[in-house]
Amino acid sequence: MVTILVGEGEMPFILHQAPLARKSQYFKDVSTSEQERETDEVVVKLSSIDSVSFKVYTHWVYGSQLDSGAMGYHMRKAPQSEDFMTRHETTLVSKAEREATQKATLDLCSELAHDLMRLWTHADFLGDARFQNTIADELVKRLLDRNTPTVIHMKTFALVDEQTESDCPLRQICIHWADRELTKKSDMKVFSETAPKWLMSGLLFSKIRREQGRWEEDPRRVPTKRRYHVPEVVQT
Repeated sequence: MVTILVGEGEMPFILHQAPLARKSQYFKDVSTSEQERETDEVVVKLSSIDSVSFKVYTHWVYGSQLDSGAMGYHMRKAPQSEDFMTRHETTLVSKAEREATQKATLDLCSELAHDLMRLWTHADFLGDARFQNTIADELVKRLLDRNTPTVIHMKTFALVDEQTESDCPLRQICIHWADRELTKKSDMKVFSETAPKWLMSGLLFSKIRREQGRWEEDPRRVPTKRRYHVPEVVQT
């Protein structure tokens, strides 16, 4: 067993060593070093990962599934009163109420996108490429494959800017989201005032390619999921 102290508060997680080593290169290296020292008690500190994100990772370790519910999103819904739903069914909902509900729903989706991207950076630290790719597939579904508008906040771009390097799949997802959503010059101008340089340069490059007629590389076309994957290494 491995005792993992997560976050600044060092919340303990006690997990089996074998599945951890199979999924994560980080824990595989820990397992190898502890075997060399011939110790039965393994304690690992992960202060850079928050406890909620690591709880999601434990679901992945044992179930090989991305459980966004473990982040609390199954408990959180856009605020709606009981009489709202009744009046909605009779088409008597005011415009202000509809707009408020739509905004709350968009904000919730934006928070989930932010948490998924942060989770991707944690998976990168743990050396679990398969988990990274599973998260990328979920982000593509929520941000790029949807017909309805989606929102990414600047705090999310700042997170990606700080935690990733050039040509990172997360950066490509952000670039292609911006290319999909920003179609007006006025929107581009406002966006460029606060967006990271890599995001603006990638966005402009995409638009230039499209203007040149290189439609086969148009990121606004339905993207393939593997476009945002990192190489997977099979653990032995």
